[in-house]
Amino acid sequence: MLALALAQVRGRLSEEQEAAHLKALRHLPSALQAVLALEPQVIAWSEIFARKENALFLGRGLHYPIALEGALKLKEISYIHAEAYPAGELKHGPLALVTAEMPVVTVAPNDALLEKLKSNVQEVRARGGELFVFADADTRIEPGPGLHVIRMPEHYGALSPILHVAAAAAGVSHRLRAGDGCGQATQPRQVGHGGVTDLAAAKRSRRRREFAWFAVKANFAQRS
Repeated sequence: MLALALAQVRGRLSEEQEAAHLKALRHLPSALQAVLALEPQVIAWSEIFARKENALFLGRGLHYPIALEGALKLKEISYIHAEAYPAGELKHGPLALVTAEMPVVTVAPNDALLEKLKSNVQEVRARGGELFVFADADTRIEPGPGLHVIRMPEHYGALSPILHVAAAAAGVSHRLRAGDGCGQATQPRQVGHGGVTDLAAAKRSRRRREFAWFAVKANFAQRS
């Protein structure tokens, strides 16, 4: 909302454009509900992932941060090693690691970068990689051997990353509820949370202040 207001004040956004963005924002809760309804399909994916030790996430443009978030959550909560790369950099190293035992999760919205992303998908398939694709309905990415596709309800333009990140989170939440040894949602293994981290930081800060004050007093005593 703030971004829209600033854009309009600076003359970068017409009233018609602002109205279109506001309409999309109002529809967002319904769109998210439709994404959450995909959970049974994501559950099927998670059962495959449970047997893997590594995973690779790919995204382009606005959706590369979604790949980063997906890899982070898979590591943090499921304890499966995962990395994320911009799909355009696939040839510069990550592709060499792709095997049938390393699932590749791809975020595939129907945007200007779709055709380039399809090329990346083919590169992974050519090396025997197993692909898991979150694809918009009109991307024409069809499932096949080694290619699993979940159809997103709709392409949502600039807000599309919100829907894709919700889809990725659904898989993580299922693994937690399934009780397969992946840890607890409130405090995953080896992750510092909330009060524990804050308390430790406060203690360190207090010790530093005490040491600094002791040094000041000692220096003053020497000069006296």
